[in-house]
Amino acid sequence: VLASRVFAVLGVPVATEVRAIGDGEVVFAPTELLNAGLKRLLDVRRVVGLRNPAHSVVKLMQPGEGACVVIASYTHPEYAQSMAATFNLLQTTALLSRGLEGEVVSDPRRTAQVDGFVRGQRIALQAQQPGTLGEVEGLPKEIDIDTTALYTRRVLAGELPLPRAIAEQVQHIVRLAKLSQSPAPGDVSSQAELS
Repeated sequence: VLASRVFAVLGVPVATEVRAIGDGEVVFAPTELLNAGLKRLLDVRRVVGLRNPAHSVVKLMQPGEGACVVIASYTHPEYAQSMAATFNLLQTTALLSRGLEGEVVSDPRRTAQVDGFVRGQRIALQAQQPGTLGEVEGLPKEIDIDTTALYTRRVLAGELPLPRAIAEQVQHIVRLAKLSQSPAPGDVSSQAELS
């Protein structure tokens, strides 16, 4: 299930130009809008049947100008090390976690290891917990586009609870954003303990 297709069912507009996004506004920006050449390189997967280095590059990209928190994931543990080194080198503020089938959203059934980076400095945010929850209230068993969109609508409307793993991920992102705006460029790990 591609996020772009779920967004379409939810009625999220597709951006046709690069522009500022307003507070509270949700817009889907296709890769080809941000970088047409990169989109062509990503599409090679359909021909070859394998991912290529462009897939790793995309996970490291900051799509806009100015301060932001890059949300990145990895599937294979060795990528966590190379991505962390890149965030450090580029002085990036980012959240890095084990992905769910290539997506950056937390698996609602598991507690993954989550690391934060503030201006390249690593902060351990959450340790991985073993096991998988048998059931998450309201989480559908089906994984098709329409079911996913309906579930998303119901959570956003408050009809179903937001899964704890996703709520924690949002809290980590907000925390990293606040830490990145801190004027003190020193050791952010001690600041992280306080927030």
